[in-house]
Amino acid sequence: MNEQGNRERTEQKLSELMRLSKEPYFSRYVAQMKKDLEEGVATPLQVEREADRSYAEYQRRMRDREAAQPELKTKSVEFKIGIHVFSLIGALFILAAFVTFGFYFLKGAFQGICIYMAAFALVLFSELFLRRKMQKFAGVITGIGIGCLYAANIVNYLVLHLVNGIIAVLLTLLIAAATIWLSRKRDSVVIRLIGLIGCYVCLYPIHGFETELSFFVLTVILFIVNVAGVLFPNQSRAAAILAVHAALNVIFTGALLIIAGLDHVQATYLAALLLSSFIFMEIMAFVNRKREKDNEIFIITCIGSGLLLFMMFLLETITGEQLVGLIMAAVTVAVSMLFFLLWEKEDERKWAQVYFAAGLFLLIGAFSDQPVEQTITVGVIFLIARIGNRQRQLTALEAIAAVAVGLTGIGLSGSVYAYILAALLVLLSFRINKLYVFHEIVTTASVLVIWFLKCEWFRLYNWGMDGKWFYPVAVLLLMLLFLLFHHLQGLRDKKQEVYNIVSLCFIGIFCLLPLFEGHLWTRIAIMAAGTLAAFLLLRKRYGLYWKGNTLLWAGFFSLYSITGNFGSPVVSSILIMAVAFFLVGIGFRHKEKMERITGLVLAALVCLKLVLYDFREAELLYRMIVFLIVGVMALGISFLYMFLEKKMAQKKAEVKE
Repeated sequence: MNEQGNRERTEQKLSELMRLSKEPYFSRYVAQMKKDLEEGVATPLQVEREADRSYAEYQRRMRDREAAQPELKTKSVEFKIGIHVFSLIGALFILAAFVTFGFYFLKGAFQGICIYMAAFALVLFSELFLRRKMQKFAGVITGIGIGCLYAANIVNYLVLHLVNGIIAVLLTLLIAAATIWLSRKRDSVVIRLIGLIGCYVCLYPIHGFETELSFFVLTVILFIVNVAGVLFPNQSRAAAILAVHAALNVIFTGALLIIAGLDHVQATYLAALLLSSFIFMEIMAFVNRKREKDNEIFIITCIGSGLLLFMMFLLETITGEQLVGLIMAAVTVAVSMLFFLLWEKEDERKWAQVYFAAGLFLLIGAFSDQPVEQTITVGVIFLIARIGNRQRQLTALEAIAAVAVGLTGIGLSGSVYAYILAALLVLLSFRINKLYVFHEIVTTASVLVIWFLKCEWFRLYNWGMDGKWFYPVAVLLLMLLFLLFHHLQGLRDKKQEVYNIVSLCFIGIFCLLPLFEGHLWTRIAIMAAGTLAAFLLLRKRYGLYWKGNTLLWAGFFSLYSITGNFGSPVVSSILIMAVAFFLVGIGFRHKEKMERITGLVLAALVCLKLVLYDFREAELLYRMIVFLIVGVMALGISFLYMFLEKKMAQKKAEVKE
């Protein structure tokens, strides 16, 4: 057990030294020590001692090197720009010139062979002669030569037709293998990067494809070069090389897609290009899952994969090829699920694969011109995310899917599918686990907007439903959703103050907006809905109870009674008198003096209103009825006070005894 622990500690130390190394020699020496440890040639103690000794020697060499070159150290940024940036720029322009020359000025088979020989001769000259005197500059020239070999291969295939597709692919394999071997042997970032850039630069002068087979062969060539570069990386600066590689892949895939699209290449072949690039990004993330420490490569590949998925969506949308879109979605799901299974179980980054698959389905399905396809796609993704939300990694996907369902329902408000999606949001509320306030707000907002658009749709198509009915139904919907979210088993104990306040504010707004609306039944419905909401929602258990909240309802009801168009002013007087009677009664029950006094004041005002205003134009029968009703209510108020007075007197007598 102790031996195993020493071995693991030594392996960790060697891995850390490999990461800190900035010298190819020291990196190779550490790699050899790691190999000796794995093969049992040396014991963990021996390897650890040698690692400490060699690391101390490495630090000494690095200090001596820095002390010997103080001027270079002070000008490190300047020299890095001068050496690395301008070497890449120069190589890029030279390769562009070479590719242009090959595409537009070469015509015969002899010339095609000559450009192969010229590119190969440049590599030999750089490695055999120039490297002895200027090692870094030789790396630049070697990279240019390798890029020229790629260019010569594509020119001989697409322009001169000197080689067929199979030979072109085999030559690409040979060039890629030679490049990888040479860059790893020299541990040269420059050779790898310039060679890679040269491969992609070959694509820029292409303005058309004689056959779709040519495009497919080019796709295969790019895939081979990409995958080979990832499977056999350099020891030093591997992260930087991979970052550039991922960026080049996305940029040139998009460019090649545009070129091929303008040349009317079938959507199937364009989909093959996008899928091959997506698979390459997945391979890059998977292969480098253990080499990186801060997830830089994983983040870059996620961004690149997301852009490629968006290109797939654009391809399906622009071409209108739904079958191609379905194939891309199916292959994306298959690839994503394969890599999901290959990733280590404890590595949470594997869940990105689920987001890739779901993201493409949401994009293609949600923007389809078929309402059935839209409904099924977003509904299925939302159903899967909501059912699997016990996995915290799916929390964001659940939120995205919920928003997608809501937006899709809003977009389909003119059809029955909007009701289906709104019902799906509501019915699956019992599975809400995380971000509950967010999901409650999304569900409520989606249902309200769908109902509003439905009202507008009914109005536009003269279905006989006035748009003013939006307000009372909206209040009822808010109230029902409020009660639902507070009585579901998983939500009843949650703190939902934000949702409660937002819902109450909108209920108040929807109750006040039709205040001066002349439609009688709309006003009656609002008064009933507002009253019901006030008595069901303004409670302590919801955190919405405070002293005097009954007065808030009384003011709302009285305001609607006064401004209502009931045909006769005595109706509003009766309603306000009923409010006064209720306030006095509820004031006694809650022992709230303010409510009782407000009820008395309202009752007195109603009596004055009846005498001074209401009876001027009222018929004799109406006067008799109003006198009777108001009189009974006034007596009821008086009875309540007499009853309270008698009860208080009895209590005082009991206390004295």
